[in-house]
Amino acid sequence: MRRLLNILLLTLSTLTLTHAQGAAGHVKGEVWFRPFIDRENAFDNLTLPNCGIQFRSKGFQKMIVSDGKGYFEADLPAGIYSVTTTCTMTPDASEYYSAVRADFEVKANSSSLVNLMALLKRTVRKPAGGISQPEYRSPDLNKEILEAKTSTGQSRRVLVRYTRRYASKELAEYQGKRDYRQDAPVSFTYDLLAIYADSISVEKPQMHVRAVGHVVVEDGKQRRQGAEATVEFDAADPIATLKIAK
Repeated sequence: MRRLLNILLLTLSTLTLTHAQGAAGHVKGEVWFRPFIDRENAFDNLTLPNCGIQFRSKGFQKMIVSDGKGYFEADLPAGIYSVTTTCTMTPDASEYYSAVRADFEVKANSSSLVNLMALLKRTVRKPAGGISQPEYRSPDLNKEILEAKTSTGQSRRVLVRYTRRYASKELAEYQGKRDYRQDAPVSFTYDLLAIYADSISVEKPQMHVRAVGHVVVEDGKQRRQGAEATVEFDAADPIATLKIAK
């Protein structure tokens, strides 16, 4: 009887392990930032190598490092994840704020694109034989959570990162910041959807979004670029409402 019980327990353990392994999803992407752009509607996105990337879900976390070209890949158990980056002082004496985006879902047997935008924090200058001195410093972006309700009553939370905000009862406008070293666009992220632009306006309370200027849109499958984009976050499927103009 004991032998039969041991065999049964071993079989159940094997099935549980197989199920857990089979429930993983694949995540890939790049850590990137945007240097100063001095040309109309140009896209000079650069990748950042050797950045630490930490994925966290309930009861699970995983740390990986972007490769020499700034790309990364990871297999993660199905679940809801947050992600942060650590790009410490690089060989060119640059340091970056952590890339932050809204929590996203990893589904079993799926493959998702999750790019991570970082913001240049500071650079230092070290003259030959001298002492390192600050050369450039920039504040981090502000953060705000917006919430939309769908026709079925579902609550949808969107993370906004921005420099300046202007609001009225019917409309809110968020702006990024550009200086001589970098372009820090506004970002709207929800699940696997990410929108980056010079400015983003939001109609209330429906959360109909219009992004304008150097627009980058990622939907978990691909990255697209354009001059303008619109999306309706109160729709049953926001990605289905996405429109991008060149």
